[in-house]
Amino acid sequence: MTTSHSQQGENPETPSKNSTALLLLATAIDTTVRTFVPTIGGTLLGIWLDTTFKTIPLFTIVLLVVGFTTAAFLIAQQFRKVRR
Repeated sequence: MTTSHSQQGENPETPSKNSTALLLLATAIDTTVRTFVPTIGGTLLGIWLDTTFKTIPLFTIVLLVVGFTTAAFLIAQQFRKVRR
């Protein structure tokens, strides 16, 4: 015989420990991607552009700053979404 959630004293609306852990893991992975992809991608694109156009570190520095700014915006956006 099976027991329902109400008989066990659990609220069916509360997430289980496994789903909470998976949510935290997904959030951590999402944060990592939002941080490193714009920063590393901007840096690599800047290095490639500097090599192609024979400019010293001009594009690398500019795209590194753009990458950091984009990462900060994406993280702030994620925090706003999580707070809801």
